Amino acid sequence: MQELNIRTLLMVLMQRLKWILLITLAGAVLMGAYTYFLVADTYRSKFSVYVMNVTSVEVGQSVTSSGLQVSRDLVQDYIAILRDDAVIDEVAANLRRQGFVMTNNAIRSTITMQQENNTAKLNIMVTTTNPHLSKAICDAISATAPDKIKAIMQGMGTISALGEASTGVRIGPNISRNVFIGALAGFVLGYAIFLLLYVLDNTVHDGRELKARLDVTVLGAVPSINTSSKTKKGGK
Repeated sequence: MQELNIRTLLMVLMQRLKWILLITLAGAVLMGAYTYFLVADTYRSKFSVYVMNVTSVEVGQSVTSSGLQVSRDLVQDYIAILRDDAVIDEVAANLRRQGFVMTNNAIRSTITMQQENNTAKLNIMVTTTNPHLSKAICDAISATAPDKIKAIMQGMGTISALGEASTGVRIGPNISRNVFIGALAGFVLGYAIFLLLYVLDNTVHDGRELKARLDVTVLGAVPSINTSSKTKKGGK
C-alpha cells in the first residue's frame, strides 16, 4: 500500500486533474438539472406579532420594564402554544373553508417561528410550494391565535398582529447553490476515487520507488521488450 504525504496528494491531483475536472463538471450539471426539473419552487409568506403581558395594563398600571421582560419571556411559551393541536386544529379548519386540505403535521411542518433579538416580537414564516397557500396559513394563524392564547393563558397575555401577511414570495430552489454543491461533491468524489486507486496500487514503477520501499540499491533494470512486435516484423 502506498504511503500518503502532501507531495503524493498533489501528485495524484495533477496526474488525474483532467478526469477529476470532468467528474466535477458532471456533478454540477447533474445537480443543476435535478434542481431545475425535479425540485418544486417554494414560496414564503410571513407576518409578525407582538406579545403583550396584559395583566398589569388591565388593572390600570403603566407598562414597566419588568412587564416588558415578562412579555419577552412569554414568547417561547407562545411558540409552543401556536404549534399545539389546540391552535393547528383551528388553522386546518380555516384552510378547509378556503379549499386547502392539510393534516396537522403537514401544516406544522410549513411553519417557522423566531423571536426577534430577544424582544417581544415574534416572526412567523410559512413555506410551501403554493404562494396562496403560504399566505392562507399565515392568515389562519393570525385569525386563530389571539383568541386561543387568551383562552389558554386565561387572560395572562395576548398577541397582536403587526400587519397582514405578505403573499408568498419565491425563495427556492437556489439553483446556483445546488450547482456549487454538485460540483464540490463531484470534485471530492473524483479525487477520492483516484486517490484510493493510487493507495491500493502495489506496482513498483521505477528504481527510486523500489529503493524507497525496500531500502535496497538498484544495480540495473531490464528494459521491457515487446516480443509480439518483433515477431511480426520478422515474419514480414
